[in-house]
Amino acid sequence: MPEMTKDRSALIEALVPHAAFAPSDPRGETPAALAQRLADSGYLFLRGLVDPSALTAVRADILELCARDGWLDPDAPRSQGVWSGMPFPDHQTYMRLYRDLIRLDSFNRLSATPGLIAALSAILGGPVFAHRRNIARISFPGNAAATTQPHQDHFYIRGTTETYTLWIPTSD
Repeated sequence: MPEMTKDRSALIEALVPHAAFAPSDPRGETPAALAQRLADSGYLFLRGLVDPSALTAVRADILELCARDGWLDPDAPRSQGVWSGMPFPDHQTYMRLYRDLIRLDSFNRLSATPGLIAALSAILGGPVFAHRRNIARISFPGNAAATTQPHQDHFYIRGTTETYTLWIPTSD
């Protein structure tokens, strides 16, 4: 176990999975079975609830920002998101891109995707609220310092302890 300090946990150097994610399918499993799995495992691994074209649009918009700031190799197809090799930017430069990213309409629409809302409402047994504060996790290859450490989002957004976070990759 990493050594803890008074103010914050030590960084975890590597997460070692103990098993593969167990896929869940709200189209083929009952909401009650999925709710029980969520309670038992602490997560659900869901696929196919967001239109792939919406994910492609978000990825294209994000990669446009990355290209603008020199993060992408200009000789590679933009859709591949090939890193330019530049060092990880300073905080101010990174935050400029990040602020532009979290203002993208395509990015912010993902959290209210009808398929997600319907599936989660069924699983959780009632209406769900898609929080307005969407967060993006972007980094450069080999930049372990910018890796998102394990955490509980309720601490940051408050509200109810019945808070669930969706991680949605924009590509494989």
